[in-house]
Order: sequence, then C-alpha cells, then structure tokens
Amino acid sequence: MVRYGEYDFERMIKEEAKTGDVRSEFEIDRDRIIHSSAFRRLQAKTQVYGAGLMDFYRTRLTHSIEVAQISKAIGLKLGIDTDLLEAIALAHDIGHPPFGHTGEKVLNELLDSYGGFEANAHNIIVLMFLETKIGDKGLNLTRATLDGLLKYKNKRSENRIKFLYDDEFFLGFVNWIDSSWESKRRSIECQIVKWADDVAYSVHDLEDGIKGGLLKASYLSDNLLSIVYEKVSNKVSIFSQGEVEKIFYSIKESIKDIENASSGIEKKRKIRKLTSDLIHTFVVNVSLSKLDEKESRYSYSLVVPDEVLLKNLVLRAIENELIYENKNILKTRKKCEMIVRKLFEVFSDKSSKKLYPIEYQEYWDMFDCSNIHANRYRLASWYIAGMTDNFAIKTYNEFFDPNTLVDIFTVI
Repeated sequence: MVRYGEYDFERMIKEEAKTGDVRSEFEIDRDRIIHSSAFRRLQAKTQVYGAGLMDFYRTRLTHSIEVAQISKAIGLKLGIDTDLLEAIALAHDIGHPPFGHTGEKVLNELLDSYGGFEANAHNIIVLMFLETKIGDKGLNLTRATLDGLLKYKNKRSENRIKFLYDDEFFLGFVNWIDSSWESKRRSIECQIVKWADDVAYSVHDLEDGIKGGLLKASYLSDNLLSIVYEKVSNKVSIFSQGEVEKIFYSIKESIKDIENASSGIEKKRKIRKLTSDLIHTFVVNVSLSKLDEKESRYSYSLVVPDEVLLKNLVLRAIENELIYENKNILKTRKKCEMIVRKLFEVFSDKSSKKLYPIEYQEYWDMFDCSNIHANRYRLASWYIAGMTDNFAIKTYNEFFDPNTLVDIFTVI
C-alpha cells in the first residue's frame, strides 16, 4: 500500500514540531483547513441552489463535508490514508467563487485575455498565498495534500476547459508541489476525492431535487431519455442506449416509489434509503489497479466498474436537465452573472485600490496593479472569488442600489 515519506510530508517552509502535539502531518493539514476563514466562507457559497434559500439545501460547506465522508469510506476500503483524504476533500472547493459554477464561468470570461479563472487552480492561490499562517506561503500545507488538489495538470494554453494558470507566480507553487506535473499524473488520493466529489454531486443533488420538487417521475420522459443518452455518449462512448435506458427507468421507478409514500415520514425514509444505497454502490465497488512496483502516491489507479460509472453519469445527466437548467434557477443564474460582472467592473478599475480591504491594498502594491493591467484583473478575481453569495450581493447593493446610497448619507 502507499508509503508516505519525507517528500510527501514536506512543507514549503520548514516548521519545528510543537511540544506535545501528537497529530500526524496530515491531521495538522486538515485542522489548518478547517480553521481557515476561506473554509468558513463555504457555508454561504452556492452549491446548486442559492445559499440560504432553504435550510436543507446543500452549500459548498456541507458538500465538502460529504465529499470528505465518502472519501474516507473509500480510503478505509482501499487502505489509503484517511486523514490525507479528509484534508484534500475539505479543501477541494475552497477556491470556488460565489454563485457556484456561474461565478467561475463569468470570472473566466472576464479574464479571458489575462490567463482565465479556474476554481481548482484558485484553490492553490488560496491555500498557498491568500490564507495567512506561515510567512507568505499561506497555510504551509504538506506536498501530498496540495498535490491531491491538483485535478487538472495542464496549462490553459493547451486549450483545456480545466487548467492551471500559465504565469510564473502560480507555476512556482505548482513546480514545488509536483516538479513533474506535466506528466499529468494524478495521485491516488486525488483520484479518490474526485470520484467522491462526483458521487456527492450525483446523489445529493438527486435528494435536493426530489425535496425541492424539481425531480418528479413524470419529468423522466422518453424525450429526456434521448437527451440523457446523448449527454452520456458525449462523455463516455462505450455504453449502449439499452444500458442507459435500463438505469434511467430504474431511477424513475425509485422516484415514483418515493412519490407514492403514504406519509411524509415514509417519504423521508425512502429518500434516505435511496441515497444511502447509491452511495454504498459507488463506494464498495471501486478498487485499485497497480501501475508500478513502487508504493508511492502515483503507483495506483482508481478502478470504477463500467456499470457503476454509468449509473453516476445517468444521474448527473438527469440532474443537469431537470435541476441545473430549471427555469427559475436559470433566472437566478442571470442575476448572479450580472452581479459578478458589475463587481468586476468596480474592482478592476485603475482607481479602485482604496475600495479594497487593507490586505488587498497591500497586494495591489505588491503586484503593481496601478500599472500592470493583467495583475489588476487577477487581483479583482481573487477578491470576488473570496466573497460569499450574500457578501457579493451586499457589496453590489452598496455600489448600485440608490437606496443604499441614501442610507450611507443618512449615517454620515
């Protein structure tokens, strides 16, 4: 099994062990992540529904906790360090901007000529620079934890949708994490957390969709089946229409069974049983494939059986059509796009330095944002990405709501 050594435990800045601290290096990483302000902000960042819209819907924080639990369950089965998996899983969305993937998409468009914006890459900026713990190296986490977060080891210039930034500042961090990152190899811990993320998305969005009335058996029509088959085929071409159809209608029957529950309590139990059974399927059926004779983080590949992968893909395709493309969610998404664009307009302006909090004013000077247009744009994206949904809305109102302006003058 994986043997971890000094290279995996190494931190960018060497630290002396604290007397009496019995935690492992990976437990220390996990605790630093949990106590970071960026992690706390995940409680008010969108997963699918707006954070705070209804109290049972998932946020980035609850999603991250669920990904950590699923990752640990897989780690226990396969013999992979569960503290390391937990640390990676808890931090895997820590760089995500407000308003879910909508915020990421808009920031990427706005920075199109300046290196783009990618939430996974921004994880590294948050953990290795913006969060403050040790010197100027952020939380000073171990190499193994940071490497577990690098899902996409390719530059944006390679015309990839998911990417690393091409600039020297960012690649300095990446080169320290994995000097051979251009081989595009992923650690086994990264592979496990990525699968756990896919599982959490598909299963828990199913639960939220049923509870929110967006997923009903009657909505799973023959027309939707055709759309789902096309989406699945675009991702993985090996599955037949008959295989997709079988899983599609089994999901429909499960939803119908929940809808036929005789009471609210029974409905709740059936939903929980469905999600529990799905997670069990996605966890217990994975295995490891040995790639070489070493016992390093790169010596294994996670194996997901075809039928298990297909079930996950079908779930996500259904949810994409019935939840993510729901009319009301699309309306909210348009508002969120507008908020992010207007905030970027404010904070990327050449005269905006004093509008930032004091630490960002220091970054402004550090990166010469008054004179370097690209750095000013990048800094604006960092600041906006750190906002919660509610803080982004509040900040937008402070600049663009006339009533807020009146209130400000009243206070003065």
